[in-house]
Amino acid sequence: MTLFVVAAFVVAAAGGIGLAVVAGFAPGPGVVRILVTLVAAALVGWAAGPLVRAAGPVGMTSEESTPGFPESTDQSDLTSGPEPAAQIRGTDASGWIRSADAPPEPDSPPEPGAQIRGTDTPGRIRPADASPEPDAPHQPGASPRSGSPHQPVASREPRASREPRASSEPDAPHQPDRLRKAPRSHRRPSLASPLRTGVVAAAVVLLAVVCWVRPGEPGRVLFDLARTAIGLLAYALPLVPLFGLVPHGPRAPVPWRALWTDRKALALGIAVARTGRDAVLGRAAGLVLATVALFHLLRDQPGLEESAYRLAGGLLGIVIATPLAGVFSPAGAFGLLLAVLVGVAAVTAGHLRRPLGPYPALAALVLLVVTPVAAAGVTNRVGYRYFLGADGDRVVVIAGLSLHHRHETYDARVALADVSAPMHPVLRKGFPVADRDDGMRVAAALADPGKAATDGFPDGGLTLRTGECFSFVGGTSNFRYTVPCNGEHTGEVFYVGRLPFVTDPGSGVRTAAARGACEKAYGGYLGAPYGTSYLPMEAPVVRDDLVACLFAALGPWPLRGTRTVAALQQPVDWSPGAGCTVESGVRITAGQPGQVCVAPGRAVTATGSAPFTIDAQFQPVGRAAGNGRVGVACVSGDAVTGYYATVGGDGVLTLTKQQGTGKAPLGAAGKARSSPSPQTAVTQIQLTCRPSGAAVQLVVAAGKGRELTVTDPQGITALSPRLVVEAAEAPVTAAVTVFTAKLV
Repeated sequence: MTLFVVAAFVVAAAGGIGLAVVAGFAPGPGVVRILVTLVAAALVGWAAGPLVRAAGPVGMTSEESTPGFPESTDQSDLTSGPEPAAQIRGTDASGWIRSADAPPEPDSPPEPGAQIRGTDTPGRIRPADASPEPDAPHQPGASPRSGSPHQPVASREPRASREPRASSEPDAPHQPDRLRKAPRSHRRPSLASPLRTGVVAAAVVLLAVVCWVRPGEPGRVLFDLARTAIGLLAYALPLVPLFGLVPHGPRAPVPWRALWTDRKALALGIAVARTGRDAVLGRAAGLVLATVALFHLLRDQPGLEESAYRLAGGLLGIVIATPLAGVFSPAGAFGLLLAVLVGVAAVTAGHLRRPLGPYPALAALVLLVVTPVAAAGVTNRVGYRYFLGADGDRVVVIAGLSLHHRHETYDARVALADVSAPMHPVLRKGFPVADRDDGMRVAAALADPGKAATDGFPDGGLTLRTGECFSFVGGTSNFRYTVPCNGEHTGEVFYVGRLPFVTDPGSGVRTAAARGACEKAYGGYLGAPYGTSYLPMEAPVVRDDLVACLFAALGPWPLRGTRTVAALQQPVDWSPGAGCTVESGVRITAGQPGQVCVAPGRAVTATGSAPFTIDAQFQPVGRAAGNGRVGVACVSGDAVTGYYATVGGDGVLTLTKQQGTGKAPLGAAGKARSSPSPQTAVTQIQLTCRPSGAAVQLVVAAGKGRELTVTDPQGITALSPRLVVEAAEAPVTAAVTVFTAKLV
């Protein structure tokens, strides 16, 4: 029997490994881990063998094959004579067969002269009130079925037994005495006592109220504790007490006295080990432990982050499944747990066979194995939360139990680079969406806000619409009104749309999404992508799920399609760096000889590789400026490295390239002392920077006779426009009246 149980456990473990791999629950383990798992299953089967053997077989036996007769009864006994003295001879009032030495029942007094109480010698029957006779020696010629040689058998039987029996049917054959009242040894015992049944019913009702109804705050707290301990099994916890109805045998007591005696420590260890074996492999505890471990395994072993374990096997599942998966691999752990389920189901079904019969017991066996595995398999496919996140350079929809737990990822068909920069850290962290399709829709809307555009944004009594300009009542109030864009106005609406969220992702995500939608719409409206222009936009106006994006006005003209990269009126930090000052207007002062001021300074980091043209105009700086220079530059984000086009006090236009502290002249135009000098004349200058691959073409003009076209083959390709004022032997203050930069 033990070898059969061991073989069954090994087969169950092997089948579980195959099922886990085929169903996609876990990757296939290596050969070594498979062998280790099968050896472990064999050891568990060897430990479970005594429990399965004690519970008995689940299927049909000879006891059920012949209704009406116990397993030890042969039909030939119907015509045989009286049984030996050791054979059961009497019945109690309920019909159960009573042994010869059993005391009479209090509520069923013996019939005078007819109640059978025992035998003296084989075949000799004495009345209930007769005193025992001494053993008599055997006499020759005496029959083994006769009584004492001194008295015939008939004289030793009670009088009632010697009288002829009346029969309602004259021709009925004589029946043996033990069949006049059918014995009940073959009848099935009850499943549980009334007291046990009542306790189990009360436990089921109590747990059902806690786990299914959850009344008030106490119910919620208790259910949360159950979810923390056993995870998803908390929903089925009211069914666990039903195992109390299974008629298990008595448990061997644990010799706790060995704790303070030295000689019985081994006995204590053995008793505790047997008790643990019985609980895990033969009772409901084993079913609970295996089920929560399966939930934890098939939900991809979530950790403690954000209480994801409560949506799997709970803390108990972590404690059991994590070491099993580490030693045997997830597929091996699944197979081993399946073998444990088979063992618990076999023991339970064996105990249920006698009170319920073979077929209900067999159904219980199948149910106890299939239900936990099927439930865990379903949770492997459904019941996950969905998040929108990033995986490498792709936007993905994540199915998992928390932001840090990933069961499966789906490509949202959007590159991370297609989403605005404010959303990158949000996507790296992840945020919740309703489902997979909702995640796909949100990703597409973040990449293209035009898909979520709307007609208008209600703002008090005004509805803001894309392309309209507005001003504030009184100039400083929060009440806007629409005005023509070719006249004086305060701002311009360049996008109105809806935030694409069905599930609230939180205020931080909403703010980042609104900012990102405005940045994506920025380029489509202005003609210059956000980041290549440092023309600032106002903070998005968000109300409910609506968002409106605004530009501050730069002058009495609309900005739609102007491709403006920079403008003199833009509200940016013009600070040119240490030693340089910028006054409103814009007036730039280089206060130390040899100092170069670049405005805006490093506060503006926007650069791009798209070609653009800078137009600037400077008022005369005065003769006191000496050979000071004014002009424009195309520089990188550090506001130093790039190309400088300036006009000096002698009227000569020069073009230089600066990298770090090193400067290299690229060309010069104009005649000294004959070309207009910035000391006394208005200086107009235009510079076009056109990156093309690794090279940069530079075209600069400062009036007639001062034009240059230069190509730098080792060019600086990430550029943005700047104003430049350079002092020579004396400080220089230059007032700027025109400064614009537009993409070409």
